[in-house]
Amino acid sequence: MRQRWIGIYLVLVLALAAAGVQAQQPSGNTNSSDNTPWNRRLDDARVDQIRLQTDRFDTVTQLVVITPDCAFRSDTRNITRRNVNRLGFTQGLPLIGGFFTNTPRSGTLNGSNQIGLTFLRGNVLYIDTRPVTSLGKPDPAMLDALARGSTGAGAANADLRLPGAESPQSISVVNRDFQFVIQPGRFTAVAPPGYLCGPSALAAMPSLASLFEKPEGTAHDLDGQLVALVPPSIIAN
Repeated sequence: MRQRWIGIYLVLVLALAAAGVQAQQPSGNTNSSDNTPWNRRLDDARVDQIRLQTDRFDTVTQLVVITPDCAFRSDTRNITRRNVNRLGFTQGLPLIGGFFTNTPRSGTLNGSNQIGLTFLRGNVLYIDTRPVTSLGKPDPAMLDALARGSTGAGAANADLRLPGAESPQSISVVNRDFQFVIQPGRFTAVAPPGYLCGPSALAAMPSLASLFEKPEGTAHDLDGQLVALVPPSIIAN
């Protein structure tokens, strides 16, 4: 009984705090029907591209995910943009966290769950999740082949699985205040030139890192979600 009253008290405290915050915002509330610029930033939205803000501005319209078994690509049309700054603090509260979508929170994307790196070339973001051991350098034409080339042999039967044979629940990119979410079913398998898709078939393929001046960010397996973190971000350490 005491725990129940404590839970009710926390709900009331949060409601009062939220009312106070809303009173200070330009719109006065955060209801979806209130179509102000402030609230449009807070609500989930459907977008057709990922706008990255680092030390410059970039627009991503395609993602390529490379796993130990195969590569996969998808465009960014009609994907979900979610505000992680709004949702993150509520997930750890009893009775309240369950009402919100499971989004990454500050400190949850770290070295313990990092599984790779991300790279940007033009409007394509490459997410390499392979534990690469090869010291060779891939052909620069590999990047265009992964993004726009034919699917290649054996790709039709490939499944998108992270290292450890786990299929991701979602694939997303986090930058600044936003998380851009793409469902795994939208990705098409593609075998890089000279390779076949299969168990650990791409493990020996050299890392993409040598084709870039530096990584754009890191890739993480967060409780079954594949998350590409592109700093700066509200949830970065």
